[in-house]
Amino acid sequence: MHAKRRGDLLAQSQAAWQSGDKASAKRFSDEGKAEGAKMDACNRQAADAYFAANNARHGLGEIDLHGLHVSEAIDRVEERLRQCQAQRAQQLVVIVGRGNHSKDHVQKIKPAMQRLVEEHRLRVDVGAPNEGCITIHFNQSQTGFLAAPNAPLLKSADGAGCTQM
Repeated sequence: MHAKRRGDLLAQSQAAWQSGDKASAKRFSDEGKAEGAKMDACNRQAADAYFAANNARHGLGEIDLHGLHVSEAIDRVEERLRQCQAQRAQQLVVIVGRGNHSKDHVQKIKPAMQRLVEEHRLRVDVGAPNEGCITIHFNQSQTGFLAAPNAPLLKSADGAGCTQM
């Protein structure tokens, strides 16, 4: 509803601008931006509800990212990393999915999570406990959730050696 209204208002703004009616263009643009803000608020509310429903049965050590946009998933994982650090968790299983519901079955969340673990230098098992997961291991003997600088960061689920991201 808000997205369609925003699109209509922004189209009207463009038409008014092209016809030389700058005041109407500005008014339509402002109204379109307001509808965009309402749309964003509704999207956040929906993502929060979806996330809460998907994670109701998971504890601190597991997070399900199904149904989230990449930016929403990153925000939630970073928050969970802070929670795990504060509570000295041993590991966090991040359920990223296999991309079955993504356009053309191309994964979006998993590559973003792999960039995130690289950025934070986390030790992980990709594909563990299954193909749609990444398990993050915390080293509680150091401050923060970062791995030691020389530690291997990624290990394939089949145990065929470690790879640094």
